[in-house]
Amino acid sequence: MPILKSLCPIYLASSSPRRSDLLREFDIPFTCVESSYEETPMPFFYDHQVHDEISRNKALNAVIPEKNGVVIAADTVGVLDGCVLGKPKDDADAFSMLSKMSGRCHDVITSLTLYDPKRGTLTTSHKSTLVYFKKTDDSALREYVASGEPMDKAGSYGIQGIGRFLIDHIDGDYTNVVGLPMFRLLDMLQDLGAIVIY
Repeated sequence: MPILKSLCPIYLASSSPRRSDLLREFDIPFTCVESSYEETPMPFFYDHQVHDEISRNKALNAVIPEKNGVVIAADTVGVLDGCVLGKPKDDADAFSMLSKMSGRCHDVITSLTLYDPKRGTLTTSHKSTLVYFKKTDDSALREYVASGEPMDKAGSYGIQGIGRFLIDHIDGDYTNVVGLPMFRLLDMLQDLGAIVIY
């Protein structure tokens, strides 16, 4: 079984419990920190440059105890017909998003940034996963919205929670849909010399 060893402090600039759970699942030692970056809404049509800017700003504005180590920041969105599916504003918005995705395929894209404050380097990468929804009737969608689960999630659903009932299958990395593409992250951390796996 591979052993992972951290060579420097690793900071996660995210309050997402799902991202923290993924890092723990992969045995990556880390500390959660806040980012002072005030996120601006993504444009209606997906723009990867704007997406990258958001994840980079999250990383650059992370409140870390010392200028040493690596900061992880990520931003995940759903994209349908080129349009961004962010976090819903309210129940009606969540229902509208889920209705549009029902019986169709959408893309989940994460912009992942690693920031090394000591070297002053930023590394940003994308990961995309196709998610195929089942055709689901309105009453089931309304019941799901009423559960409250969709309200803090991009695209208005959680693949790791009740929302899994919506999904027929995915094409790509499951962890990316949860919010942090772990296999890409491991490669990036190794390239930076932040971890070794042996």
